[in-house]
Amino acid sequence: MYWYFGGVGNTQSLLNDRYLVGTIKAIRVYNKILSNDELAANRAIDEARFFGRAPAATGALVVTSDVGGISGNQPNGAYRPAAGYAFTAPAEAVANGTHYECTGYTLETWSGAAWSSPVSYESCSYSADVSSASKRLTWNWRIASRLTKIKDYDVGDYAQTDLYLHFDGIRNAGKTADHDDAATAWVNLGSAGTSCNATFDYAIDGQPASSWAADGYNFTYGGKFALVGGSPDLGNRVTIQVVCDVGAGTATYPHLFGSTNDFCNVYSSANGKTVVFKVFNNRNESGDVKVGKRVELTPSGSWSGKYANADWQAGKAAIFQSITPAASIWAGKWNYNWANFTGQPFYIGGVYFPTSTSGTDSRRLAGKIYAVRVYKRALSDAELEQNRLVDEARLFNNPPESNVVVVDAGGEQSESGAYKVDGTWTFTAMTALGDNNEIKPVKGYTLDTWNGSAWVRSESSPGDSYTYTAGTSPAKVRLTWNAMPSGTVLIFR
Repeated sequence: MYWYFGGVGNTQSLLNDRYLVGTIKAIRVYNKILSNDELAANRAIDEARFFGRAPAATGALVVTSDVGGISGNQPNGAYRPAAGYAFTAPAEAVANGTHYECTGYTLETWSGAAWSSPVSYESCSYSADVSSASKRLTWNWRIASRLTKIKDYDVGDYAQTDLYLHFDGIRNAGKTADHDDAATAWVNLGSAGTSCNATFDYAIDGQPASSWAADGYNFTYGGKFALVGGSPDLGNRVTIQVVCDVGAGTATYPHLFGSTNDFCNVYSSANGKTVVFKVFNNRNESGDVKVGKRVELTPSGSWSGKYANADWQAGKAAIFQSITPAASIWAGKWNYNWANFTGQPFYIGGVYFPTSTSGTDSRRLAGKIYAVRVYKRALSDAELEQNRLVDEARLFNNPPESNVVVVDAGGEQSESGAYKVDGTWTFTAMTALGDNNEIKPVKGYTLDTWNGSAWVRSESSPGDSYTYTAGTSPAKVRLTWNAMPSGTVLIFR
């Protein structure tokens, strides 16, 4: 017996009669009959996860985490718990290779329109009480142990899964090609391929020309902006990341990335002090009801003009400039259920309105765009952190500051090179290059500290491991493994 999703049949005529047209959000198969409580719990979770619908006024508890990929001892989701039921989180958890420790939880109350009145507690256990109002429980975590190797970053170091459109100012001609100051198209490095390269047009005669810089594209008001080629389909869960240098301009709605008729747009204010994400059901102007969601960076006027992250997930929208989003910034429920973001042209640095010169001119950007990345999914907090780290290192010459330099001792060791330690990390080695260029077991290590201008000998210690703790150990150290001298005899009993 065969099982199918979206269609069934063993002949072409049967297949033709049974094709599904629509979106499947999830399929679950149990080898038992679910109880009424289990059915109700599953429905509540589906409504929250797939449709962004609000919880009931009372009786519901939404459990989440401030670090993607981590949950408490109960899975993240929506519950209708009995009074006093204990929700707990482990003392430690791991996500994407980073070790975290639970610092407690934040509890918010559903006001009928939004989550409000957050209160933080230093406990990894919560006794459910949702009799007066539904609540959201967010487990809070801090990094206990993470090791980041300092290196020369390139476009391949960004999160790659579902990276659909990627326009990079340094690699404007391809992933491995040198920067091209004469390029007439901006090569798409994402999975949509070169059919979605962006080409420059729409200049106003007599206005200052737009042009390439070594690390991005300088847009001028009245100069060229770019049309993304092909027919991009961004899916129905989208993360848009723009790295830029934008200040006050001439246009009313200077656009970083967007489409005609405000279909899916990220744009700045005229004074360059805020940034907006707007999604508008306006694809079929003659038939669709115009329903939209506009979210603005909070607090208003706080945008630095450097980073814009816009997310559309399960009918909710958010825009933020911080590395990761606060749970509270997501806009409340919006009941319009999008199909995929497709069917409209997308632009960088402006938007072209075929029937409205004023519509086009009011959306021209004056400023530099270093990079645009569009993912067909949400990014985890760890991926957002990684992308920001790479942006800072590549585009702003601000690599992460190393606090441990491990000398390559020539033998078998777990790490060598420059590292940034968050929390606590233990470095280890088995062997090192000794006298007469012979590989010998490690007998200990030498530790030097950096005084701001030179390395200063700090200590020599026995053993094959060294533990560094950020904030407690010296600010920056150099670790050199020492081999046992030649002629050493090891006696095992």
